Amino acid sequence: GYVRFFHPSDQVGAADWKPHLEAMADGSVLEREGWIRPGAFRSALDDAHTHREMPRQFWRLLVLEHWARVHERSTEAVHI
Repeated sequence: GYVRFFHPSDQVGAADWKPHLEAMADGSVLEREGWIRPGAFRSALDDAHTHREMPRQFWRLLVLEHWARVHERSTEAVHI
């Protein structure tokens, strides 16, 4: 057997992810750490709202942001 991973657009409307995307646009670890250009995600999110489209890249960035936040918290706890 195999495991299938669902993209949120397969099951859930983009509006359900809006609060998470907005939170990311307002304070992204990816921006702070230099993974993406400051303000770029906010600009892309505003553009997506204007055109009523939620690109799959947003889902990927949201997953990466979540990973970065978890990783950031775990490294803060390490004292050498």
